[in-house]
Amino acid sequence: MSDTIHEYLIYIHGVSQDNNQNHIATYDELHDGVKQRFPSGSNWEKVNRCNVEWGWNFARLPSTAGDRLLADAQDKFAADILPQVEAATDITINPARFVLSTFRELLIKGFSDMFYYASRDGKSSIRATVASQIMKAISEPLEKGEPISFTFLGHSAGSVVAFDFLFYLFAPKEILQKHEFIEIETESPNNTNETLEDFQKLRNLADSQKLRVRRLLTFGSPISMLAFRSDAVLEILASDNKLNPSHYGLDRNPEVFGNRLNGPRWVNFWDKDDIISWPIKPLMQDSPLVEDIYADVGDRVATVHNKYWSSKILHEKIAALW
Repeated sequence: MSDTIHEYLIYIHGVSQDNNQNHIATYDELHDGVKQRFPSGSNWEKVNRCNVEWGWNFARLPSTAGDRLLADAQDKFAADILPQVEAATDITINPARFVLSTFRELLIKGFSDMFYYASRDGKSSIRATVASQIMKAISEPLEKGEPISFTFLGHSAGSVVAFDFLFYLFAPKEILQKHEFIEIETESPNNTNETLEDFQKLRNLADSQKLRVRRLLTFGSPISMLAFRSDAVLEILASDNKLNPSHYGLDRNPEVFGNRLNGPRWVNFWDKDDIISWPIKPLMQDSPLVEDIYADVGDRVATVHNKYWSSKILHEKIAALW
């Protein structure tokens, strides 16, 4: 076992109706809630953190990354289209209309994040934006070739980004090419050579057995719903097969990290009142490495999607898993 193992908690936000503000307070709410479940001085509060931002111009700097325009585009378009929807009238008696306006705003200012991510431009831009922040956070141990251990905490579309990121790091190259995760040899404004080189450095670390996934923790996740965005995955599901946890690094604990980790490596929290979240175990090959945990984080269908961060249920479960 190595004397120097670098543990990182990587927070990645997802769908939110509050655009143009950072998510540090949101991340802190979950992080501090989990910390309260540990005795003082636990390694949870000592672990390095990477607070990822995407989908808005968080640095207020000129950038070719299209995802930085996403929030502004959503807000300005919503300001034009939502009043027209509200102004339309008919004599239909539909009690659901009391919440439909909230849903429409969530769709246009939140769920459209996932439409963008599923597009070719979106996946390239968002992955580059997220990767650059992760690479910056881990730059020192990465350059030294020292072991790195990741725990991803991904909400909503952020869970999809984390899931895909792990696929790039651990999937066999022939499978990776079939899924077209990233165009390794292609230059584009959103996929710079520097970004690709950083990706490759991390991939090389995984290949040299110095990288592991301690945990993948997802909540409010649409991963199962978005499985149909890839022909390669459609072929797997249509033939009644499942995705392989090994392709996401979930079965790996190289010798340098010491004793094997106990319990599931990917835990997905979901609530049936949250229309965006789904179980993920039916998507994966049957394995104790993957687990769904039902978490009743709220009952209001229009607001439950963003309640996971403050949920004591999640805080307790994450602390127990750590």
